[in-house]
Amino acid sequence: MKKKILLVSALGLLVALSAIIPLSCGGNGDDSETTPTPLAEPATLNQKNVDDVLEFIAENVSGCSLGATATKTQYTFEPFVDLTLHMGNQLKSVSRQVYANATQTTMEFEGACGGTATVSLTSDEETGSVSGSLSFDNFCQDVDESEFLISGDLTFSGLIDTSTGDITQLSGSTGPEGITLQLDENSYTIGIENASINFGEDNITATVGSFYIKTASDGEVKEYRVDDLSFQATEVDNTTEITASGQFTHPDEGMVSFSTPQPITISDDDKIVSGQLEVTGANNTKALLTVIDSNIFEVQVDTDGDGVYDYFPDNLDCSEFDLNLDLDLEL
Repeated sequence: MKKKILLVSALGLLVALSAIIPLSCGGNGDDSETTPTPLAEPATLNQKNVDDVLEFIAENVSGCSLGATATKTQYTFEPFVDLTLHMGNQLKSVSRQVYANATQTTMEFEGACGGTATVSLTSDEETGSVSGSLSFDNFCQDVDESEFLISGDLTFSGLIDTSTGDITQLSGSTGPEGITLQLDENSYTIGIENASINFGEDNITATVGSFYIKTASDGEVKEYRVDDLSFQATEVDNTTEITASGQFTHPDEGMVSFSTPQPITISDDDKIVSGQLEVTGANNTKALLTVIDSNIFEVQVDTDGDGVYDYFPDNLDCSEFDLNLDLDLEL
């Protein structure tokens, strides 16, 4: 049950973030001669920027359309999802090997095509407490005839149920340079600050101080980030209910806050079947996405902040979107 909740939760977050970030700007990820984009001011939601986001999703997310069937462009969020899923599976593999060893150990793993991953772990068999660090130095794995590279550091601590071996609590942060993922020409840097996850019998709760993704292209670095994220996923009658709140910052458009007035419900066949997502910008301007059918969203926008929705774009139809991605987070 926990695996199902965690799987759906991870995919939901990935899809939500990736769908609104133009990751095709990733380039080669070389930001050595640039500085990160400063945090943007609050954004005023209006017809143009709402349309821009909806059109971007329709053009780049397989299975989504806006009005008439959208023509796919060269841009896609899928490389970022693939990179993140590969990193998750590598962490799972390394964690399994380390957990099977001594209570205090440092292990080094060689990548299949070069580089190293170094794991330091300290654990207490009586209390179940664990802490340690992961360091990737151009750790390379072969993925579909391509080389997948990970570089960067993170520290973590947590608790393990000594009777079952299940992880019950996990917290951590990446190093100051984040973790860089590279697959062919796609390269992104991910950073996490003050993340904490609690695993219950039928729910998962998480808080994240900040989560950012940096892309670089033609000497320009852009940073997309989520701050003050609060997230909960609960298993209810073979469905998963998700509530979330926080702030999202786009370097060009600005900052908005988001919340779920009604929980987002995902069915056991991975369809979004009900719920609402509300996005609030400057001057109390708002956009409300309501699930009106499986993976189909109605959008209403209050462009002047008077509390009355005055713009109603075409429904976002993602009925052909498939959440089934290969992610195995069990140890």
